[in-house]
Amino acid sequence: MKTTKKPFILGENYTHFAVNKQTNLIITGWDYKGIENEELRQFKSDYFLGDLIDLEIEPDTANILTRKYIERMGIEITDTINWQK
Repeated sequence: MKTTKKPFILGENYTHFAVNKQTNLIITGWDYKGIENEELRQFKSDYFLGDLIDLEIEPDTANILTRKYIERMGIEITDTINWQK
C-alpha cells in the first residue's frame, strides 16, 4: 500500500508565534491547540520564553502573538518572506 506524504506547509498547525518587534517577521511558532489561553498566559515563561532563549533570541525583542491576531494584521503565515531567516 502506497501512502502519500502530506506536503509541508510552513506554520500550518501553529497557534502562537514569536514575532520580531523591529522587523515584524515571524521568528518561530508553536502548536498549542487544546491549551487554555489563561494557562498560556500564566505559564508564559514555560511555554514560550524558554524556547526563545534556546534559540538565542532575547525574549524582550519578540512579541508572542496568536495566529488569529497575525492573520488580522494581514500577515500570510505560510509565506517564507514573512519569516526571519
